[in-house]
Amino acid sequence: MSSFLFVQNIQQLLEKGIKLQPLIQSKIFRFQFDYDEWASTHTDDKTYMKPYNGSIFELRDQYRNIFSEPQFEINEEEDSIDSRKVYKIKYSINTLTQLGEYV
Repeated sequence: MSSFLFVQNIQQLLEKGIKLQPLIQSKIFRFQFDYDEWASTHTDDKTYMKPYNGSIFELRDQYRNIFSEPQFEINEEEDSIDSRKVYKIKYSINTLTQLGEYV
């Protein structure tokens, strides 16, 4: 199922009183992804939110454009990192923001 099915009719669903919380919190609007081309570990344990307005089908090759700051550089030399301070990175995309245009 795709979130695009609800883009045009989300307002009608709200007006009819249909409970949308389970839908909005489902994997239809928010899902995790994992690409080999993207960094999988980092020494920073903070959460970051970055905008992306391109095609979801082109996302795989956009790591350097989305995370262009020096602190997000992919470190090829894993020997130089203190292994006690490395955190697993989880990437997710939120397509819910595209609905704001139609509500």
